[in-house]
Amino acid sequence: MTKRVQLVRHDNAGTQLFLGKLGELTVNTGNKSVVVHDGINLGGTEQARADLVNVPVAAAGNAGKMSAQMSVDLAQALLDIVTNATDIASNDTDILNLQNTKANKLVPATTNNFAMLNASGDLADSGVIEADLFKLPGGGVNFMLFQQTTAPAGWTKQTTHNDKALRVVSGTAGNGGTNSFSTALNATFASDSYTLLEADIPAHDHGSGGSHSHSVSAYDNGLIGPPPPIQVSKGDSTSTNHTFNTNVAGAHTHTSFGGGGGHSHGVSLDIQYVDLIIASKD
Repeated sequence: MTKRVQLVRHDNAGTQLFLGKLGELTVNTGNKSVVVHDGINLGGTEQARADLVNVPVAAAGNAGKMSAQMSVDLAQALLDIVTNATDIASNDTDILNLQNTKANKLVPATTNNFAMLNASGDLADSGVIEADLFKLPGGGVNFMLFQQTTAPAGWTKQTTHNDKALRVVSGTAGNGGTNSFSTALNATFASDSYTLLEADIPAHDHGSGGSHSHSVSAYDNGLIGPPPPIQVSKGDSTSTNHTFNTNVAGAHTHTSFGGGGGHSHGVSLDIQYVDLIIASKD
């Protein structure tokens, strides 16, 4: 059996003063909403509506929840930022800055330079929003190394230092030295000439000479040589082989060989290298 239900209608003021029965439904014609009553509280409980324009902000009892209209406003604000970073509407700042403080700080000073929201919702005076990027402050005071010929966009190549090696220090950073990298570490050169001194020669010994022979001519009759003596006659000549020994510690000389001049060696330090440039952040 079909029953027809007739709803009581009130405007905004009438709804707030109406005390309905438990479970009774009324219509607020002021904002086109349905109200459920509990028989105790005036005004009843307003229900959410499909109308995205007239949904009110969540009540204190539902703190932290977002109404449908707030969702629409937030989506529009984000779209404005993505599509036109230099023209953020005032209502966009209200949506993004829920505390409604420092809203003017959301407007970027330059293109692609967005203000950064901190945990409390305030806006920092000078910050940026980057997606998974490390942002260095500009102004030519921050430097980085790049393995390329030209500096990337947003950087300026520095030409103060050229053909130098890099040194890691734990103290104050600086520079120094006289010889360039190519001269000291990427070249072939000869060492200085050096003449060996007696102190440079290892200790060693010299032995006595071996057996040898002499030819002796006799001018008078007689004996020559150590025992056994050799009998010779005047006008004869003869040769014999004898070994003559002398004390190696005694006075004697040795014939020297060598020019006594200095010498040098060729040295190559042709090490491999990779060229880098220094660039400063604009």
